[in-house]
Amino acid sequence: MIRLNRTGQRPLEFEGREVASASGKWMAGRERNRWHEIVVYEAGGKYVVAVEYHTQWDGESAHRDAGVFGSVDEVATYLEEYIFPNVATIGYPPTPVYGERQARLLADLEAARKTLVTEILAKLPGAAEKI
Repeated sequence: MIRLNRTGQRPLEFEGREVASASGKWMAGRERNRWHEIVVYEAGGKYVVAVEYHTQWDGESAHRDAGVFGSVDEVATYLEEYIFPNVATIGYPPTPVYGERQARLLADLEAARKTLVTEILAKLPGAAEKI
């Protein structure tokens, strides 16, 4: 039995197996203090996607999402369109003096998330866009 905790929601439990995973804890040879992890599971003909945000900064909290999808195409679309849910709670105080730093931080997190999505979709059988 796999049990995924979800921020602000009931846990999700299912029987299944992991089919692809990626972690952004290390990128470009350096350890990050804020990162995402993505795991895709196959569960009885459906797919479960777990997206976790981790932080080591005081005052910031982790965030966990998980959803169930009927196809690999739905998984790919979800990951491509995923919007980080607690962006207002990370980084610098919401004052004009920190605006530029906050923008850089969020851009870096988004670039790292996209790198993970690229990695996981490359690993996920059937995820390639076909023409």
